[in-house]
Amino acid sequence: MAATAAAEAGSCEITDEGELAAAREALQQQREWFAVTLASIGDAVITTDLQGRVSFLNPIAEAMTGWSSAQAHGEPLERIFQIINEQTGQPAENPVKTALSQDRIVELGDHTALVSRSGRELAIEDSAAPIRDARGEISGAVMVFRDVTERRQSDKALLEETRILELLNATGTAIAAQLDLQLLVQTMTDSATKLSGAAFGAFFYNVSGPDGEAYLL
Repeated sequence: MAATAAAEAGSCEITDEGELAAAREALQQQREWFAVTLASIGDAVITTDLQGRVSFLNPIAEAMTGWSSAQAHGEPLERIFQIINEQTGQPAENPVKTALSQDRIVELGDHTALVSRSGRELAIEDSAAPIRDARGEISGAVMVFRDVTERRQSDKALLEETRILELLNATGTAIAAQLDLQLLVQTMTDSATKLSGAAFGAFFYNVSGPDGEAYLL
């Protein structure tokens, strides 16, 4: 009876160890699947723990930040992912910190730029969200971002073209309606100043007075 009980206990123990090994293997497979999935995403991805320390960068994020996933692991996100307002040059708010503290998805504000490890600036769009474990508790955060530098440059070029066309149209209308030479010249000078972006513009020309003398205006 004792031998039978011992055998049954041993069998139960082996079964428990087998289940534990199977669970560990399943967890490892899930982690590998998660890493492969993040690595294959076309956007840059960074994950952090609850304290905002970096746990993973996919290849796109590595290329954009200048940090490898191994180098960045355990580092504060602010060191790896340095963002600024591209108009003011001031540091931008950390979206992961907000996502963790407020338990919500957070998007970056407009005109945000990423400063890479080498100092290169890239215009980006970004969103961050909390990561939850199997119990539904927050275990970290994931951030997804993309390089939109070319798109913003195209938008700026389009705005500049629109501005020039509107100015040329207004100038042409003013010229067609203007018969006074001095006012006509002033209108053209003002338009040329705006087109060039100069702070000041002037036009000089010679005129003859009643006494036949030439004057520079």
